Amino acid sequence: MFRNAPFFHAKIGSLLLLAIGGLQFLLWGIFLRTVVGLHATWLVNSATHIWGSRRFATRDDSTNNFLIALLTFGEGWHNNHHAHPTSARHGLRWYEIDMNWYGIWALKALGLAKQIKLAQ
Repeated sequence: MFRNAPFFHAKIGSLLLLAIGGLQFLLWGIFLRTVVGLHATWLVNSATHIWGSRRFATRDDSTNNFLIALLTFGEGWHNNHHAHPTSARHGLRWYEIDMNWYGIWALKALGLAKQIKLAQ
């Protein structure tokens, strides 16, 4: 029925933002959000393989980077992720701020998330 079903919601959202607030809403609500999200992902996948500290001896060059972790809500604890790839929590120490984990923890506390895997 919908050949481009994955993009259907994005198209509807774009049209709504354009109708409600014009080009400014569309630029801020769709394009800037997408650009920032993609750059944050690329930052994690590039910079944390160059700069940072290594807690675990993994078979790659992944590192933990505090500044990138702050910018990406915890994804900068990349060496922790490579050492424990199925763990929902990347910030394994008390000082490793991991906003994504805090969100998952809140969903678990509300009974909305189950079967969460953590590093042993």
